[in-house]
Amino acid sequence: MSKVTEGKWEVEHGFNVMCGNRSIASCGGYISNARGNTAHKENIANANLIAAAPDMYEALKSVIDYYNEHPSYLPDFWMDVIKAKRKAEGK
Repeated sequence: MSKVTEGKWEVEHGFNVMCGNRSIASCGGYISNARGNTAHKENIANANLIAAAPDMYEALKSVIDYYNEHPSYLPDFWMDVIKAKRKAEGK
């Protein structure tokens, strides 16, 4: 995996993903009058998803490690798990 900003990623002001004083992402975007409330809710949801990415990646690695130790128990969705990890690693 490419190096990511170390530390806890947190959402500030509803849609900015920060790690300490470093900006990771801003999910504010442009809000049209027609989609104002919907876009605002999406921006917040996107920020929460991005902030959770490092934790989800570590959990994904743990799942892969477990099933690598117990290969007879591979679930049907195993290839989806491997694809998600590779995508997170930029592969």
